[in-house]
Amino acid sequence: MLSTSDSTLEREINNLVDTLAIKTETSIKRNLVIEKINVMLSEIPEFKNMTVSIFGSTVNGLATENSDMDLCISSPEMGDISDYKRSCLENSSNSIFNMDFLANKLRSRGMSNITVVKKARVPICTFRDQQYGVDCDVNVNNCLGLENTSLIVEYTKLDLRVKPFLFALRLFVKSKGIHDCRKGFVGTYAYTMIGLHYLMFVLDQPVIPCLQKLSGAICKSPNCHFRTAKAITGYDVRYHDCVYIENTASNSFISKLSVRCDDSTIWRSSNDKNVGELITGVFLWLSSTRNILNPMSITSNGHIVREMKWRKHDAIFPDPFDLTRNIAGTCTAIGARVICQEFEKAYYQLRRGSNFDSVLDVNDRVPRPTDPKSMEYRFGPRR
Repeated sequence: MLSTSDSTLEREINNLVDTLAIKTETSIKRNLVIEKINVMLSEIPEFKNMTVSIFGSTVNGLATENSDMDLCISSPEMGDISDYKRSCLENSSNSIFNMDFLANKLRSRGMSNITVVKKARVPICTFRDQQYGVDCDVNVNNCLGLENTSLIVEYTKLDLRVKPFLFALRLFVKSKGIHDCRKGFVGTYAYTMIGLHYLMFVLDQPVIPCLQKLSGAICKSPNCHFRTAKAITGYDVRYHDCVYIENTASNSFISKLSVRCDDSTIWRSSNDKNVGELITGVFLWLSSTRNILNPMSITSNGHIVREMKWRKHDAIFPDPFDLTRNIAGTCTAIGARVICQEFEKAYYQLRRGSNFDSVLDVNDRVPRPTDPKSMEYRFGPRR
């Protein structure tokens, strides 16, 4: 049975989503930035077939008004390229894969605050469009980033509770600064995956199914993405987008974005927790270092494919498509303890009746001990 505090917390979170999520005017400005960059590409002969796509939180609905916009430059001709060829292109003076070359082109279009990050897993160029006041990160041919975004979108469509639950979780980790990978924590993308893992595998009654390894239902849809997905060399990017959830506990959780069709795959849930209960539940669960440092996943019923190169990693969470990439690899044992302390403190504040906005106080953070394993300690502050 719902408590008054849980019902109130749900209303607070839904109000925060309505207040802080990207508005129509901001979406228009972001699309104008896209248009500007597409014009830039079209005027460079060797890049005229390339286009810019938005991915990340702007697309999956988890971004706030001041969130950066993630962009990907690609073209049908690019397809899959080997690591060797990509390395050669990144070092070619007039290649779009060369972030310095791309930075110069953006600078010529009036973009400011341009920074090149070459040593990232996927090299990026960050910049600000002063005309529309939008901060952006742009990469080239990051196909998996686009697929990851589409997967998250599909999860948010399944049940009305998923989006506000993930939105609130991301708001909290940002407010407490426990999303900075360089300081021994994990990024917001990893927290999104952790949140989905909780909704799938931690609760006695799951809220959502695993769309990559669907169990408890049989897919009969000929148009399901699991059957029609375009292959990306080395990665299995299939997932079911034909799922319709029938909740036997309540019809109030049915999402308007999830449409039941004749060939829909019906998955049944009996979870009756509201968003307030789910948030306090995940906060309590993340109060234990054992849960954070225990390997987890959102694929194959949470099964982990262990990689030898992860043997020194304190936390393990494989990317849903690139199972050799540990998206929690930056989390240290000390970082995990700080994360747990922040969630535990917030959990008890909520249980005592504090409103959600108060637990987002950026000035109320637990102490940060020195962390010799963090990237910031080993390599110094980001320049």
